[in-house]
Amino acid sequence: REFDKKLEAAITSSDVAALEQMLAPDYLEVDAQGGVNDRTHIIGHARARKAGPAARTVGPKKTIQDQTFRIHGDAAIVVTLISITYPFMDYQTVGPPPSQGPQVTDQERRLRVYFRKSGRWQLVAQQTTGVAKR
Repeated sequence: REFDKKLEAAITSSDVAALEQMLAPDYLEVDAQGGVNDRTHIIGHARARKAGPAARTVGPKKTIQDQTFRIHGDAAIVVTLISITYPFMDYQTVGPPPSQGPQVTDQERRLRVYFRKSGRWQLVAQQTTGVAKR
């Protein structure tokens, strides 16, 4: 649980050094749009966010709704339901931004697979799936 919190903090803050330690060399991710990313891509994205202007490093508000942990020897599986709140961006194509735009909340279900080698946990795989609105 603690490692998962530290990983989330490293991703949020674009902590490249921490991500290099926490992501397995053969890490793979399937993102919510169906794209496949590897360790090099994730670390490169963190580097770019860290180097960008402050406005680019501010992301949507993420709230963990539910989390389930399963440990199987040196492997761990974490399933998380996340609510993501962000400003509705329709104004970007139809006119100037309103002073206070409407907020949109989406949900994603994330599956992370961790492996412990030589006493150290690393993230091996992750898949994120958008939750359909009902």
